[in-house]
Amino acid sequence: MKFPELTFTLFFLIIINGAKSQQINRSYPTNAYLYNGTEYLPHSPRINGTAYFPNKDYQTGYVNYSGVNYQNISLRYDVVRDELITPYFGDNTEISLLPAFVSNFSFGNMKFVYLNVDTTIGLKAPSGYFQEVIKDAVSFYVKRKKIIKETTSVRDITSDFMTSDDFYISKGNVFSKVSGKSDVLRVFKDKRKELNNFLKDEGLSFRDNPELAIEKMVIQYNALTN
Repeated sequence: MKFPELTFTLFFLIIINGAKSQQINRSYPTNAYLYNGTEYLPHSPRINGTAYFPNKDYQTGYVNYSGVNYQNISLRYDVVRDELITPYFGDNTEISLLPAFVSNFSFGNMKFVYLNVDTTIGLKAPSGYFQEVIKDAVSFYVKRKKIIKETTSVRDITSDFMTSDDFYISKGNVFSKVSGKSDVLRVFKDKRKELNNFLKDEGLSFRDNPELAIEKMVIQYNALTN
């Protein structure tokens, strides 16, 4: 009579273990390889503002990680440390994705690519993520950056996140850093007169919005030369 009892016990254990296995599999994400990164350590909450772009909230987007596209991923972009972050499943921690495996990512209508200073001609910046604003014969990239600025007063020391973006034009596979009108016209010297007239007609001001002015000039140059 012991054999039927033993058979029943084994059958019951198999059912229990199978149920546990199914629960584990249901909670384990299909994009588990994405969590091949390092633990992200947040900035001090005493610093005013946010270290993230465009804001502190998670953005839903995609990331190409080690040649695989992962869709509908929650992402945050720390532009102080130049780190791409995603929540770690089943925990309250965050993972900083390994830059060597990130070829590009996107959220909203913004796309970012990883550029390597060792292989990108003329790139006078550390390797990292750059926003690809325009991709054409002549392209426009923005290096989103923030720095931590400390202000000392008689009573206290305050710290703030301050925006410090850099702008790059890619022409003939050479990256040129530009910050003002003269820099852009130096890159586009073959259409200098036409672009000067374009700036006046459009009422574009580098002082008020340098990023928009550069973007419009790149678009116009491509239109004039294509």
